[in-house]
Amino acid sequence: MGLKNYDLKLKTISLISFLLITLAGIAKGQTCSGGTANITPNGTTLINGITITSVSTGYVTAYPGTYTNDCNSAITTSANALLVGNNNWSPNADNGPWATTLTFSKPVNDIIIIIAAAGGTINEKFYFTSNGGTISIGSTTNCYTTISGNSIFSGAGAPEGTLGAGGGGIFRLTAPTPFTTLNMSGLGGHYGSILGICSESIKSTATVFGCNNNMYLSQLNTLYKIGTDTNPFTYTAIGSAASVNYNSIGLNPIDGKLYAIQQGSGGSNILLVINPDGTLTNLGAVTNLPVANYFSGEIDNAGNYYVMANVTAGTSTIYKINLTTKTATAISLKYPNNTVAIGYIPDMGYSITTGLLYGVNGFTNSGTTRQLVSINPNTGVVNNIGGTYTEAHYGAMYTSSTGEVFGVRNDGGFYQFNLTTGERILISGAPPNNNNDGAHCVTMPITFNADLEVTKSDGTTTYASGTTTTYTVTVKNNGPFGVLGAIVTDPVPSGIPEANVSYTVVASNGSTTTVSGTRTGAINDQVGIPVGGTITYTVLINIPFNLNGNLTNTVTVNPPTNITDPNLANNTASDTDTQTVCYRPATTSGTALQTEIGITSLNRAGNDTTGNNWPMIRKGAWIALEAKTKGLVINRLTSAQISAIPATNIIEGMIVYNITLNCLQVNTTGTSAGWTCLNTPTCPSN
Repeated sequence: MGLKNYDLKLKTISLISFLLITLAGIAKGQTCSGGTANITPNGTTLINGITITSVSTGYVTAYPGTYTNDCNSAITTSANALLVGNNNWSPNADNGPWATTLTFSKPVNDIIIIIAAAGGTINEKFYFTSNGGTISIGSTTNCYTTISGNSIFSGAGAPEGTLGAGGGGIFRLTAPTPFTTLNMSGLGGHYGSILGICSESIKSTATVFGCNNNMYLSQLNTLYKIGTDTNPFTYTAIGSAASVNYNSIGLNPIDGKLYAIQQGSGGSNILLVINPDGTLTNLGAVTNLPVANYFSGEIDNAGNYYVMANVTAGTSTIYKINLTTKTATAISLKYPNNTVAIGYIPDMGYSITTGLLYGVNGFTNSGTTRQLVSINPNTGVVNNIGGTYTEAHYGAMYTSSTGEVFGVRNDGGFYQFNLTTGERILISGAPPNNNNDGAHCVTMPITFNADLEVTKSDGTTTYASGTTTTYTVTVKNNGPFGVLGAIVTDPVPSGIPEANVSYTVVASNGSTTTVSGTRTGAINDQVGIPVGGTITYTVLINIPFNLNGNLTNTVTVNPPTNITDPNLANNTASDTDTQTVCYRPATTSGTALQTEIGITSLNRAGNDTTGNNWPMIRKGAWIALEAKTKGLVINRLTSAQISAIPATNIIEGMIVYNITLNCLQVNTTGTSAGWTCLNTPTCPSN
């Protein structure tokens, strides 16, 4: 037990310090020369390229001080380690239960813990489990301590009352297999304990990268893991720079190893394996692979390794390497018409859904023209996809198991390619880089999150049959990542003929749509939208005169398979207009308009036998027409024919029947723009 000043008060506390170090630490005198790393009760700490996530429950807080144990002066905790098991500074035993789980981003084993300043009047209890099997505990140095299975009891009978007193020791925790989760817990009490991690300690036991969702980028002699949790991406170096430069990296889904070709001033045909710590293993020369500087590489799902040389004017050959025999086979490139294809393709990605390699052809080293191409690795046939464009090289390509193809552009940015049109959508920002290459396990997906949103409105809540209404539909990407392949659908509303619906589209800068010009009928569009981008549809509907009931129009945007949309509630929008009709009865009493003109087929014009004077008895009309077996027919014209009426012939008040819109139309202005159906919902005021 030691005496410690905490929060400006002297308190007698029992301190237990966990310092995690590797077995190499024992050979170095069981020290932690770099000090203990700060870990929070719940948070993450990066140590030697391994992310350690801590999750704590019970009595776990931060302890601001340092502690050195008399049992072994090398056992010292740095400030801001964790204080665990402290139940309001109670001296009682077993009354401060706590638990801390450490999750490692890479497998580890043979972890060393150091317990310091333990006990005094009691044994403090510590328990250890892992996801690598039952923990066994060994010790080279300890005092006042007992080991039992996966448990340590330390401190009973140790000196107490002065700073540095107490029991403890150095212990090795070993599981049958490497683990990524270590659970540490205790019953606490007797003023609590301290938990820290040695910053020089954790070492991964992994010997291969494995086949997972990670993407990697190489640059000269350094390998980076691409951080895809944020936009823009981040590049984190894996280990230290290697002793030689390499390129043409590819991750083999069969053995989980990352392969590369060594580079040099005169070229090379040396096959390398990049180890998880960034070091290299030289596998020797590849038979039948010419000495060259190779800069493009990929490994398919069968473990075939494809490479292309960096030739200034381009090359017509790629090579397939058998990684078991280390033998290369040349594949001659040709277009579908059997002419020689020349390619300067800085990297390739293999799609397991199409069986093709994809890359961006720069044609030459110095040129600025680019074009997406596919290569059939079985036949060497090269197909150009879409048109050409001018921009930087794509030095790192990545393919997803679900068919998507991505690339890092050398001047920055991570893009997805449309495999039909060759168009590119910015998925995320990414740092600029050169002398680079990319690798990803082709049998694993590449996925992102994006909140797609759609809105729709025609600016009104009512409609009138025989008129038109215009909707504005806006699809927006709220991020955090771009999207290619979202589907926008907007069916024709019920009761509206397809021919009565037309629309146009405007895509914001960097967005793409399959719609051009004016289309008719339902919308069914595939779009690409970077973060903050929009696709805007202007939809014009000619409402038939015979439409009754509500006019409801619904649009939906669905994300592609590689996108998770965190908010599906805003992926659909509807606009409903109710029908409006104006009814104003004629004035037939009081001061009523005399109907002085009439046409009748009933032979009763003028005074009849009852003394009525027809049509004057029909009050409130300009003209009266009556028949029991006949109807009034006026000029019947299509919308196109009405538009063709010479402007000089149009008179305000002219009436025709529009057989396109199925309504009577009256011209209200005396111009070609003044035609309107005779069902205007707003009644005239005079």
